[in-house]
Amino acid sequence: MAESYMSKKYNRTMHCSTSPSSRDPDHRLSEDEMEDFIGHEIVISSKMDGGNFCLTNSTVYARTHAVPADHPQFDYLKSRHAAVKHSIPSHVSIFGEVLY
Repeated sequence: MAESYMSKKYNRTMHCSTSPSSRDPDHRLSEDEMEDFIGHEIVISSKMDGGNFCLTNSTVYARTHAVPADHPQFDYLKSRHAAVKHSIPSHVSIFGEVLY
């Protein structure tokens, strides 16, 4: 049986109110919040959609960090994890996004 793992949740990334790819209005900046950026230097990034993961010294977790990753998109990551998991301290969790 898979071990259960609890970790702090990574904060959501807010989307511009005019972003066509954002689907959930709770995760969009309001028009007032958008105005806070006027007159300031900003960095714009493009989100590439993949699969969230968490690596521990024993397991590759997907999204919820409660169940090990079982989708084929994680197969390459699992092979890399097998080679380095011994070097991840027991108190460390590595979060990322699979784009392979």
